[in-house]
Amino acid sequence: MDIHALLMTVVLGVSVRGRVSLADLRRIYGEVTGTVVARSSFYDRFNEGLAELVKWLLDALMADSRDAPPRPPGPLAFFEDVLCEDASILQLPDEMAEAWPGPRTNSSPAAAKVHARIRATTGELVKVKLTHGRVADCKAFGVGHELRNTLLLFDQGYSSQSLWRRVESVGGYFITRLPADRDPVVVRHLRRHRGRARKVKDMPLRLALAGLKRTVLDVECAFRCKVRRYRARTGRHVTENFRVVAVHNAETREWHVYVTNVPIHVLTGELVARTYRLRWEVEPFFKLGKSGSGLQEMPSANEDVVRTLIYAALCRATVSMRGRREVQALLGGGRTHHIHALSWHRVWLLHAHAALRLLLPPPARLALDQLRRLCVEANPNRWCTLTSFAEAA
Repeated sequence: MDIHALLMTVVLGVSVRGRVSLADLRRIYGEVTGTVVARSSFYDRFNEGLAELVKWLLDALMADSRDAPPRPPGPLAFFEDVLCEDASILQLPDEMAEAWPGPRTNSSPAAAKVHARIRATTGELVKVKLTHGRVADCKAFGVGHELRNTLLLFDQGYSSQSLWRRVESVGGYFITRLPADRDPVVVRHLRRHRGRARKVKDMPLRLALAGLKRTVLDVECAFRCKVRRYRARTGRHVTENFRVVAVHNAETREWHVYVTNVPIHVLTGELVARTYRLRWEVEPFFKLGKSGSGLQEMPSANEDVVRTLIYAALCRATVSMRGRREVQALLGGGRTHHIHALSWHRVWLLHAHAALRLLLPPPARLALDQLRRLCVEANPNRWCTLTSFAEAA
């Protein structure tokens, strides 16, 4: 069995919605290589070695994306990169509940969680980690010096003051939503107002927002952060001040509260709220991964099969988003030539099989041509169909 053809089949051979079938992969492998493989022999190839090979390919794609990040446009050019971080739950067969416990014992006893960092401006995957379903979102990735001068966009699942403190300690920046159960004390104003503005210093934030007439409140609040134990030093708590921006929504008559460490001279309060909208770019990535790349229900309870298919689905989604970035660069970018991620992915999947045949070595394509001629000789009525198929390929 040609390992290169098998790898390309696993990565590019699935262009269907919903459940991935190993039988479909075996059929596609036979079509593109002209080799008939026994069912047991094909299934035995989905072992730990193949899972590591697909993971190596995914790591290479992510490393290539991290090496030369495009400069963010407009006011975001202050940062070297803008990343969104989130996680998604994948349902697994119930037989895997012991090794891969799910977040809920009744509805999802077995599940895997994909933790991902996505580039907000292009939708590319730059870092990923696969865990079981009960791992907390904020504990999946470590905070290293690669985040220096990088802006991270979190949702409320990352509402950990200790995480915010670690990001700031390495020179990184973040923007996240403040959960409703957090009520820090205001310690300083960051924005001047004309007239007799209401003073909110030394007040709890929720009390300060009650009855406030401003549309934007930009202040600095005190948060209690836990410092983890390190070697001989015991754990302790420290007080850190972070910037809090509250923007009033006139339609819902609610306050949207954000926490960040971005200086006010870089992003004003209004721009903080607008920048946080880029966090939504991580949702289309998981959407196209599940609805168009096979990142959904797994057809097997074998851990090696599950890892292989998950990594392959992430490779497909990453390659698709890289192609979208290249096409938008050729068109000039901007709002005029913006390409919707899900619409682009549907078009890309239509050409995945053609790309699969182009990437195969010449002997495999030669065997495929011989198989077509044999089929034509055996059944002349299929001549027109096979001819159009060959021209399309």
